[in-house]
Amino acid sequence: MKLAETIIIGVSIGCMLATAVWTVDKKSTDPYHKVYTIPAGTFDLDVQIIVTEDTAFAAKYITTNFDSSLKSPNLDARAVTFGTADGKPPIVWFSDIEDSAVVQHELLHVTIDMMKWAGIELNDETEEVYTYQLQYLTKQFYKQVNQNK
Repeated sequence: MKLAETIIIGVSIGCMLATAVWTVDKKSTDPYHKVYTIPAGTFDLDVQIIVTEDTAFAAKYITTNFDSSLKSPNLDARAVTFGTADGKPPIVWFSDIEDSAVVQHELLHVTIDMMKWAGIELNDETEEVYTYQLQYLTKQFYKQVNQNK
């Protein structure tokens, strides 16, 4: 392992541990939807998570907080990830979070998006950075969800 990779991994782990706190968005008081924020950690880019079956609420949240030019985000799925745009954080919408495979699928999209944003190409030397970020996002996702049941 090259020195630069070791430093990146070390800094990534340190920052992930230091910022391993999620918060439920206090603007969301409706019990039928939850809005979470995963703090940026190493990559200085928060991740917004919306959990609701109310696609109208999700669409409004996405167009307000992500891209107002989206007239009607395509939410005809169980979950959708909207990657970073113009420095705004990625947003992930889930209709529900019962299927851990769907959660992991979307968190991988977020990981790839964050690495592209940071200019880190996926290759043999950077694979570990990708997997640490995916691990961090997954751990923080389930930690927050379990605390808010």
